[in-house]
Amino acid sequence: MSDHPKAFDDFRDTRRETLDLVRDLSQEQMEFSPGSGKWSVGQVLDHLVRSDDVFHGEYDELLRRWKKKCGTVGLYRSLSDTGISVPLVPELFLPLFDLPTAMAGVLIPRPVRQVVFRNRLVPAKAPRRLAPRKGRQAGELRDDLSGYLAYLEGYFAGNPDVEWQKLRYYNPLCGFTNLPGVLSFLASHEKRHQGQIRDILGAEGFPRAA
Repeated sequence: MSDHPKAFDDFRDTRRETLDLVRDLSQEQMEFSPGSGKWSVGQVLDHLVRSDDVFHGEYDELLRRWKKKCGTVGLYRSLSDTGISVPLVPELFLPLFDLPTAMAGVLIPRPVRQVVFRNRLVPAKAPRRLAPRKGRQAGELRDDLSGYLAYLEGYFAGNPDVEWQKLRYYNPLCGFTNLPGVLSFLASHEKRHQGQIRDILGAEGFPRAA
């Protein structure tokens, strides 16, 4: 059995492309914002880091359940669990939208979901727990992003007997999928933000290298 699902290769290549985009950026360039309320490159990267942190925990929980059962296991996350908001809906009433959202996850095919999610013409707002922090050091951000690849390599290489397709997962963004499907979703998510980074790098007023 392969040490890791094929979806990891796409995620790894996507992460390396992100690192190449920001490899030589200074702290000033990282913190440049193209306009009021718009993210800097550093904020985009911190958003990716925070997403890594969230899914790090989800992977570990799925693996713990697999080792206990050695069969198909699942993890379900509701709107409230993920911190995803619904416009004009108070947080108290979010549970009422869990079933309709789950049905959409069944009816919308994964490839369609990923194409829509990658398209930056479709507006998206980060959940509160993934909102980026300002002012993080450029080197720390790059180290966090590259270090996550090392974590995933060890995660898969250290568990070669796990049948990754049987680690089932659901949240309102990913829909109903499995661990390889989560990796594919996260690669699509990151590619969306690569377009955002490129826009910032080409924005008027972006600081040029000395």
